[in-house]
Amino acid sequence: MITLTVFRLSSKIRILKPMVLPKSELYAQKCKIDGRIAVGSKYAQHDTDADLILFVGYADDSDLNYNAYANFCLQHGSTGRPMVGYIIFNSAKIDISGQDLEFNLNITAHEFMHVLGFNLRLFPFFPKNSKNQEVLFKNSNGRYYLTGDRAVQEARDHFGCSSISMIPLEDEGVEGTQGNHLETTAFGYEVMTPSAKKGYMISWMSLGVLYDSGW
Repeated sequence: MITLTVFRLSSKIRILKPMVLPKSELYAQKCKIDGRIAVGSKYAQHDTDADLILFVGYADDSDLNYNAYANFCLQHGSTGRPMVGYIIFNSAKIDISGQDLEFNLNITAHEFMHVLGFNLRLFPFFPKNSKNQEVLFKNSNGRYYLTGDRAVQEARDHFGCSSISMIPLEDEGVEGTQGNHLETTAFGYEVMTPSAKKGYMISWMSLGVLYDSGW
């Protein structure tokens, strides 16, 4: 079963050779996130044998309605690929007793995908699609769409509609929601829709977006 899963994933997402992230003072400068992340000095003093460094922290924001938030904080100089990122969990909103493990895992997967590439600030760094178009498209009404080849093909296969040419991103909600998620009315319980729900599903469409990053 594990071998089959790896084979299926490798046919849908890019598997790149391992990388070494160079030592840098920028980790501490860029990724402290208002003191909610403790960045060890070793990252400034030693190279890290990793493709991505992910820092995890928490906040106790009982008066704010969010479960978690995430972003990248350092990019590769030539490709724009995220090299370092963070996830902040709101301990006031998440049940850490283990009673709701599946829900918490879904939230973690959602936030991690924001770090990996499903991010309005990262879409402009994606390579152009096969039609030589930018992957991030904004129409005259200010709404965002994705036109990456793999993501669009996965949407065609999922919906059984060969005429799909772009994928709509969420156009409602606060800053950080619009353009950073799949459109709720079209994708329902897909993991990259904006509202946390039980029963989240990771689809090949979201994985296709990451594939289109070229990273």
